[in-house]
Amino acid sequence: MAFESKTELKARVSANKLEADLLNNMIDSMVSLESDGSLVVDGDVQADSVTTAALTATTADIDGGTIDGATISGGTIDATAIDGGAIPSLVATTADINGGTIDGATIGASLASSIKATTIETTGNASIGVSPEPWDVGFNAIDVGPNISVFSELTGTEGISKNSYRYSSGWRFRNATGFAYLERTVDSTGIFQVFVSSTTSTGADGPITWVLIYERDQYGNTAEGGATLTGKTLDSTNHHYAFNGTSCIMTNKISGAIFNCCNIYFGGSVWLSIANTGDYSAYSGTYPTAFIIRQSTAIATSANQSLTMTTVITPS
Repeated sequence: MAFESKTELKARVSANKLEADLLNNMIDSMVSLESDGSLVVDGDVQADSVTTAALTATTADIDGGTIDGATISGGTIDATAIDGGAIPSLVATTADINGGTIDGATIGASLASSIKATTIETTGNASIGVSPEPWDVGFNAIDVGPNISVFSELTGTEGISKNSYRYSSGWRFRNATGFAYLERTVDSTGIFQVFVSSTTSTGADGPITWVLIYERDQYGNTAEGGATLTGKTLDSTNHHYAFNGTSCIMTNKISGAIFNCCNIYFGGSVWLSIANTGDYSAYSGTYPTAFIIRQSTAIATSANQSLTMTTVITPS
């Protein structure tokens, strides 16, 4: 059966569930009904409504409405929006996403690439170039390469660790060889501290024993050689201190006097012992006009013990 163009056609073919209403439309085509009941159109068709169980077309220009329950495979889809549902699986060579969110997805799990971002937020620890170490829940950390980590402790310290991380049961080595270092600032005191492991690595994830090697407070006072500023009542307004073990160099900021102290420092109003040495404490110093040596009247039996000093050598 063949139909010429420029006709008014109203046809109903129920064998293949095709309903077509072509009213006052200009048809420039050749239409034929095949023996299997299919309708073949060679050319262009303009229609008000078409309902069909199956449609095969080389090119389809759909400017409105919906496509429901369909599988589209091969070729390309050019669109400004896909609304009303989710795509369960998408494989794309290039994707330009300019809005919205990507939730619950791992980016770069099979093949890592680059990410450019203004803000990166994470609820856990992160790493660059390595897998993150199992940090204690009281820490937020970023592991950078095999040795360096930047951390913040929720109780109020932050710093940098080298070849080390904080596990729930204590600090551990990251690598099987080398010493470990720890630099941190204690927020409550303002003291900056440096620690080194007492030995080289005992093995990856092996326990660390720290040795304090350096401290500095907000006034510039320092401690090294196992000494600490923590717990000391320092007269930082008038004096500057440099502790080394149980000795101290103390400088008067006003007069310029310099004192060499043995297990003693000036605590603002009284002389105090640095540690429990079981021995007398003493200091010698050069005042602006004289040299003096003084010694404690009692043996130091505890740290920060108040001491009474007596003059051994008086200015001449």
